[in-house]
Amino acid sequence: YGFINGEFNLEKGRVSQNAKDFAGILLPNVGYMSEETAEYFRTYVTEGGTLLSFYTSSLLDTDGHPGDNFLLADVLGVDYKGLFDFSASYLGQFSAALADALPDIPLLFKDTGYQQTSKNRALICETRMGAEVLAYLVEPVLEAEWSTDFHIFHDHAPPGKKTGYPGIVRNNFGKGVSIFLAVPLLESFVLQPNPWYRNLVRACLRLLDVHERVVVDGPSSARIVANENEEGWLVHVIRLQQETGGILLEADGKIDVSCTCLPPWPVDEVRDEIDGTSLEFVTASDGSVRFSVENVTCHSIVLIKRGVQG
Repeated sequence: YGFINGEFNLEKGRVSQNAKDFAGILLPNVGYMSEETAEYFRTYVTEGGTLLSFYTSSLLDTDGHPGDNFLLADVLGVDYKGLFDFSASYLGQFSAALADALPDIPLLFKDTGYQQTSKNRALICETRMGAEVLAYLVEPVLEAEWSTDFHIFHDHAPPGKKTGYPGIVRNNFGKGVSIFLAVPLLESFVLQPNPWYRNLVRACLRLLDVHERVVVDGPSSARIVANENEEGWLVHVIRLQQETGGILLEADGKIDVSCTCLPPWPVDEVRDEIDGTSLEFVTASDGSVRFSVENVTCHSIVLIKRGVQG
């Protein structure tokens, strides 16, 4: 997965696009990769690239089983030592670089629902010399055993003993830098789209100097999807509809959001693609544009039109 310019593809274990096109590369549990692909990423980071790697990336064999070590162990700054003793896990003891973006309590990672044991356990790793630990694994107070009624009433056990196992590691490698997460964050997000997971990933990207290109200020019911077409960027502003009692939505059924976008080209126009009207926008000194989308009842689409380079 690449950020900013185009798509990043892995085809048959090989990289099919020049990594220099990207401000950063994210490996979302790319468990198996060929030696050639691993060397590609190694060279990319050595030459100044930034890599955010999740969980089993470069660890698994062709059958999906953990190998002896990560193919990218030197880049990640960790060596694989085994699986965590507990099916659920927590991250805690966050460094100052991450703490501001997260609550002051351990963060749970669990990929299954009620009365089920998580299938993806955190990884026990050992840091290499020079690598920096940004967070540590925290044990739950017990491992649930549902068949014997040995469990906590509300399903998962609360956090207990802090460990010395690294949960998030930052490592300088050559001219570049990587951040590695040893917990099943993406699997946990599928079960429960916890906003703290998003904040954690966002904070890691900022540490890698990969900043958001689309930032939205609005109510909790606002969701944003951005993609690109031949004219520029399309920003989809989506208002969540209330399906359960867990989300507080607006009484009048409308939301207003403010958007700041930083495309790699000058902006010629900001336009509502549904009714064709132009929206007012302000351009900052860094090239970012700020505009507002008002009275969204369901879904609005805004075009950030590409201008001509000066």
